[in-house]
Amino acid sequence: MKFTYTDEGLMNTLGFDAGDLNGRSLYDYHHAADSASLAHQFKSLFSKGQCETGQYRFLAKSGGYAWVQTQATVITDKQQKPISVVCVNYVIR
Repeated sequence: MKFTYTDEGLMNTLGFDAGDLNGRSLYDYHHAADSASLAHQFKSLFSKGQCETGQYRFLAKSGGYAWVQTQATVITDKQQKPISVVCVNYVIR
């Protein structure tokens, strides 16, 4: 999954500038120790249409990590084919 839009508040919290994340994958920014959990949650996303991740570490521009949680929903067309995924990310700390 690639970012197509990022809220200004999230960018400011993590130190990114407008457009820094657009076109990039979530998997470019998460901590390697969280890979298995995220993969499991996103597999569930595509089978159930929505998911909520547990907390995972997201790389900030400064090089540190912030704890983030994501709620994701698959958006489908009239034939129920997936066309996009909308994610709401919450910075926990």
